[in-house]
Amino acid sequence: MPSDDRRPLGVVYTPHSVSKSVVRLALEVSQAVRHRILEPSVGDGSFLEAITTEFCGIANVTAIDIDSKVIDEVIRQYRGKFSQDSKFLAGDFLEFAIANSHQKFDLIVGNPPFVRKHDFSPEFRVSVQKLSHATGYDLKHLKNAWAAFIVAAHSLLSMKGLLAFIVPYELVNVDYGLTLQKEIFSDFQRVDIYVPAERAFKTIEQDAVVFVAQKISSQPAGVYVHGTQALDTLSQRSTIVESKINTVNSDFASLDSKAHLLDQESLSLIKRLKCALPPLSEYCRTAPGIVTGANEFFILSEQEILKRDLQKWCMPILKKGSYLRHHPVLSAENLTDIQSRHPAHLLNLEGMNVQHLPDALAAYIETGEAAGYSQGYKCRNRKPWYAVPIVKAQPAFFFKRSFRYPRIVINTANVLTTDTAYGIAPLNGATARSICFSFYNTLTLLFSEIFGRFYGGGVLELTPKEFRSLPFCHHKPSETEFEAFLQVHESGGDLGLNSAIFGDSWLRNELAMEHAEIEKLRQAWLILRNHRLRHGR
Repeated sequence: MPSDDRRPLGVVYTPHSVSKSVVRLALEVSQAVRHRILEPSVGDGSFLEAITTEFCGIANVTAIDIDSKVIDEVIRQYRGKFSQDSKFLAGDFLEFAIANSHQKFDLIVGNPPFVRKHDFSPEFRVSVQKLSHATGYDLKHLKNAWAAFIVAAHSLLSMKGLLAFIVPYELVNVDYGLTLQKEIFSDFQRVDIYVPAERAFKTIEQDAVVFVAQKISSQPAGVYVHGTQALDTLSQRSTIVESKINTVNSDFASLDSKAHLLDQESLSLIKRLKCALPPLSEYCRTAPGIVTGANEFFILSEQEILKRDLQKWCMPILKKGSYLRHHPVLSAENLTDIQSRHPAHLLNLEGMNVQHLPDALAAYIETGEAAGYSQGYKCRNRKPWYAVPIVKAQPAFFFKRSFRYPRIVINTANVLTTDTAYGIAPLNGATARSICFSFYNTLTLLFSEIFGRFYGGGVLELTPKEFRSLPFCHHKPSETEFEAFLQVHESGGDLGLNSAIFGDSWLRNELAMEHAEIEKLRQAWLILRNHRLRHGR
C-alpha cells in the first residue's frame, strides 16, 4: 500500500480494512450459491486480498485494470490463490463489458475510478460513448467514470448477482447520481447505501459511500440509506442508522437521500413547507458570471495595469468570494479597497479592431501568446482569443460555492463577477434588497443544504438551477428591518447562525409557524450542515 492513497488516472487506493469490510458485507447478504467474481479496477489489489481472506475455498476471479503493470503484479502475487479458471486482464473495463455482455458474474466488487467527464482521456471518452450506445443509458448522465462503471457492471450481473462499489458521495447528492438511482436502482430488488461519519480516504478531500445492490434479496425490498461510523465497520450492524428512500418521486429525492440524518417529524414538516412555498425562480432570474479562460492573464492588479498603461481598457471585477468581507452589501467603497489589495481589473477587449491595437495592448497580448494562454480551451475557441465575452453586472450575485453558509450579496458597486458567482436579476416586484433579506433564515439555508451538493472538504455548491428551485418565502423589509439585518452581519461570530436566527423572527410570523416548528427546522439545518462540514478544515 503506497503512502498516498491516490494513483494516476483518477483511481484512489482503498484501505485494506475497508475492502475487507465491503467484501465481508457482500458475502453476508449475497444470494448466490457459488461466486463468479469480477474486480473491474484492481489498483493495489486491496479487494483481491480481501477476497482471499474472506472466501471459504478458492474463488473464481476475473480481475481487470487499465494499467498492465498492475496486472503483472497481481499475477505474480495472486495467481496461485484463485481457481485455475481465474483471469487477469489488462485493459479498459468498459470495453470488456461491451464485448462480454454474455458473461455474468455473481459478485462485482471494487472501487471504480473517480474521474470527471472533462478529465476523460480521449480513449476513455470513446469507451463511454460506446457504453451508452450498447446499454441505452443516456450519455449526458455519464458525467464521471464511476457512473459509467456502475452502468457497465449492472449489465454483467447474474440474476442472483450482487454489486458492491465504493463511490463518491455524489451518488446521493448530484443530478446525475439521482438519475442513476432512477434508471438503475429499479432493476434491483434491494439497494443499500452506507454513508460514513469518518472519511474513507484519509489523505484526500473525497467523501465516499458504499453502494450495495442485489438482483434478488432475502431482505425487505427497496432502497435504503444507512448512517454508519466508518466504512471499515459495516458488519457491526449496531452502529448503523437505516432509512428507506423513494427514488421514483423526484420532488423529494434530495431530501430522502438525507433521511437517515433526520427524524420523521422533521421530514414531514420540511416536505409540507416545500409543497406550500413557491420557488425562488418566481422572484428572480440568474445570469452567468464571466468566463475568461485565463483569469491570471485577464484579471490584473492595480499596480499591473498602471505599469503596463492598460487602465483605459479595464473594468472592475470580483475574482473571488474570499476577497469580499462577509457582509450582504458590496459598496463602491468596498470595491475600491478590494482593488487596492487584489487583482480586480478585467481586461475588456470585446469589439476591439484587431488590426489597430494600441501599442500597450499589443505588447501585453504578445506576452499572453508567448505564455501559451491563447492555446487554452476557452481562448482558442473564440476570435480573437483575447476578446472575453462581457456579461453585464446584475443588482445582486450569489456565490456558487460556500463553506459555513451560502451567500447573496447586493451589488451596489455594480461590479462584474467571474463564474465563481452568478448574477441575480429581480422579478415580479422583488428587489435585490428584498431577495437578499429574505434569503437569510433557517428555512432557506436548510433547503440550500438539501438541494445542493458537497465535496470532501465540506464545500457546499448550488447550481443556478438548484438555487432557483429553492422554496422561498419573500418579505419586503422596512428600513428599520433592513438596518437590523445589516447589524447582524456586523456582529461577528457564526454569521450563518446569527442571520438565520434573525430571519426566523419574521419568517415565523409570515408563515404562521409555531416556535417549536422553527426550532425543529433549525436543528435539521444544523444537522445537515454539520454532516457536510464533518470533514472540513
